[in-house]
Amino acid sequence: VYAKNNVDLSLSDWGTLNPTQFQGVNPLYIILLVPVFNLIWNYLRKNNLEPSAPMKFAIGTILLGLGFFAFPIGGAYAVDGMVPMTVLLIVYLLHTLGELCLSPVGLSLVTKLAPKQVVGFVMGFWLLSSALAHLLGKFIAQETDTESLSRQEALEQFNGVFTSVGLYAVIAGILLAILSPRIKKWMHEIN
Repeated sequence: VYAKNNVDLSLSDWGTLNPTQFQGVNPLYIILLVPVFNLIWNYLRKNNLEPSAPMKFAIGTILLGLGFFAFPIGGAYAVDGMVPMTVLLIVYLLHTLGELCLSPVGLSLVTKLAPKQVVGFVMGFWLLSSALAHLLGKFIAQETDTESLSRQEALEQFNGVFTSVGLYAVIAGILLAILSPRIKKWMHEIN
C-alpha cells in the first residue's frame, strides 16, 4: 500500500514500475549479500572477532529498526506525498541485512541448542514464532489504514507508525545487545 500510494515509481522515460515488483528486491538482496556475509563472518571468525549469536540477533534487530526509520527520513524528500523509490530500496536493504544476521543464525542455533529428542518440536516452535510475528504485523498494518486520507496525510500516518515500530525494534536490539553476554553464558559455548 505504501509503495502503491506514496512512492514515485517512475523510471523517467522507461515507464513506471508496478508496486508488486518490489517483492523481488528482498530475494535479490539476499542472493547478492549472502556471499558478502559469508566472507565477513569467516574473516571475523578467523580473527577471533566474530560476534556471538545473541549479538548477531541484536545487530539484526537494530538493522530492522533502522530500516523502519528510513521511511520518515525518506518522507523529508517527498514531493506531494510521494517519496523517491530509493527509500524503499534502502528500507529493503536494511531489513535484508537484519534478516541475514537473524535467520540463518536462529535456524542453526535451534538445532544446536535443542535436546536431540525434541529438535523437530523446537524447530516447529521457531517457525511458529514467525507466524506469530506475521499476526502482530496484521495489527500494525491496521494502523496504516490510509484509504480515506490524502496522499500527504497517508504519508504522515505511515511515517508515524513506522517510526514507532523502528523505535521498538532498536530498543529491543539494544536490550538484547546488553543481555547478550549473559545469554552467551547460558549457551555453554555453543556458537
